[in-house]
Amino acid sequence: MIVLRVADIHVNGGLHHNRRRFQPILDLIAEIDPTVLAVEYDPPRFEEFVEDVLQNRNRCDPADIFLAIFAAKALDIPLALIDTGHTEAALAAEARYQREILPERIDETGRFQEANSLSAIDSDLRRLERRAPEAYRTLVRDRDRRMAGHLQALARRDERIVAVVGENHTVGLHSYLTNPGTLSDSCVELPPIRDPPRGAFTPWAARQLSRHPSMPNVTGDV
Repeated sequence: MIVLRVADIHVNGGLHHNRRRFQPILDLIAEIDPTVLAVEYDPPRFEEFVEDVLQNRNRCDPADIFLAIFAAKALDIPLALIDTGHTEAALAAEARYQREILPERIDETGRFQEANSLSAIDSDLRRLERRAPEAYRTLVRDRDRRMAGHLQALARRDERIVAVVGENHTVGLHSYLTNPGTLSDSCVELPPIRDPPRGAFTPWAARQLSRHPSMPNVTGDV
């Protein structure tokens, strides 16, 4: 898990399914008291979340993004949707990246293991860029630029920001946010902003949030 702090932008990055990130994500939200919570989602995926999880009560996945959305709901914080969206090509590239390019990070149970430093992630991404440059562009580079531009635009509006993203985006975000001159003006634009979704908390979310002292009691809304 990686935490980036650049002025009023605070990023928690790691594997989307790593439940050990839940406490640090909530800790960061409690520490910063953000005015906006940014997530690696685009509007269509957010609407899908509202329908699948809150209306149809389907399984929460990816867990870290869902936790962040439920935290925003509990605290009544607006959500910034900073991603460009997932195409089928990007999803296929991500699966190939994990399966073929980084097999040493898959443990005996078949789980992909989280990196613990920016240098380790950067090394892995350089390997992806050499072996699959188009996948690297689609999966990482273009999305990093777009997310960094969205975060910069929010910061220029004097927002206090906590962002939750996948680990592959931490290297690019760190580079762009610490060197803002590398982003063209056309990239720096406000992301779509959504109010926290209405509707009852899922039992999964109520359990996760109730374990953190900074979160309101949401068990009665299940």
